[in-house]
Amino acid sequence: MKRLHVHVAVEDLAQSTQFYSTLFASEPTVVKDDYVKWMLDDPRVNFAISTRPGRAAGVSHLGIQAEDEAELAEVYDRLARAERPTIEAKATTCCYAKSDKQWIADPQGVPWETFFTYGESTVYGEGSLARLKEIREAEAMPQAAPDPAGASAYCAPAGVTAAMDDAQIKEIVRARYGGIAEAAGADSCCAPASSCCGDTAAGTPADKSRQMGYSDAELAAVPDGANLGLGCGNPQGIAGLKPGEVVIDLGSGAGFDCFLAARQVGAGGRVIGVDMTHEMLKKARENAAKISAANVEFRLGELEHLPVADSTADAILSNCVINLVPDKAQVFREAFRVPKPGGRLAVSDVINIAPLPPELQADPTLLCGCVAGAAPAERIQTWLREAGFVDVRITPKPESREMVATWASGRGVENYITSAMVEARKP
Repeated sequence: MKRLHVHVAVEDLAQSTQFYSTLFASEPTVVKDDYVKWMLDDPRVNFAISTRPGRAAGVSHLGIQAEDEAELAEVYDRLARAERPTIEAKATTCCYAKSDKQWIADPQGVPWETFFTYGESTVYGEGSLARLKEIREAEAMPQAAPDPAGASAYCAPAGVTAAMDDAQIKEIVRARYGGIAEAAGADSCCAPASSCCGDTAAGTPADKSRQMGYSDAELAAVPDGANLGLGCGNPQGIAGLKPGEVVIDLGSGAGFDCFLAARQVGAGGRVIGVDMTHEMLKKARENAAKISAANVEFRLGELEHLPVADSTADAILSNCVINLVPDKAQVFREAFRVPKPGGRLAVSDVINIAPLPPELQADPTLLCGCVAGAAPAERIQTWLREAGFVDVRITPKPESREMVATWASGRGVENYITSAMVEARKP
């Protein structure tokens, strides 16, 4: 191992630089406008600080810097034996360096990265988002129409119009929802674009959830901060949860639907929330601690590879998340694997009701905004049946038109997508 890597988010970069220079009796090795790093030899620590809008102060992540590619491969093997979900990022630009890296979270949700750095960069970067910026500049892509106010926050660089691969789309979504989780606070749900689908309309998370079909009693039953106004319906309404059942929530966010499900299954039941965003997991676990929710747990994972054993659940829930995943057929195969025989699927999501115009289909703000990733009902039915589900039923909700229109105000997205309830059963 070359060095232990410690990265701390700070509020005042100059003040913190002076503090750590004094503490370490060493001047920084790298100094940028928003990032400072010390390459210490005793102990062997790569210690970095940075300032970013909307990010809370404190430890950002920890890491292990490898000496070479061979050592990095050895660390990858050890991570695989840790039996926790990992996210690999090859040829990524981050922290003013070019690296190969892999991310994992410990059981408490603390993010760890292992990486081998092979070059310098002139940009800070955030995973493949920086790669998108480099591709745009290198290929001189035409600029897309301006985003609606606030809609691109935590999403993608303006002007990216080239086709993106699955990994790039997932990085966009991860950055978007990580930003929403970090920006959530006691006085304001989140950043300017507060709902699942990036709307800029006025309204609290509670107002939005009432539009989705949640009752005042349900809204009052969850801890503060669990409801971020994310979603497009209420899967609880069709799940028919019973005491003692095991429930899995795909894309659990800050835990809103998990906590409601936990009340229904009771102390004898169990709820497992799965989310790929470290920031959302952290927030969900904090919310669970507020109410001592012993029958709820949150796991890091991607919906295409659920960190759940076969035949575990009685019910699978999801709320406006599957549309964000590029390989939806694989999501439904996993959703079929983890329920017990007779287990049921209860999903609220968006479906495509008319072909999206090219300018909407290629807009990255709508990829992470529950619009461009929507699929037609017929295709969803096919995926579900091919996965093995029976009794498949998809029920569009035309009354969602007004809500959907706020997701990209003035762009007419309500003419192309609608919210729907998706139900199915494992034989």
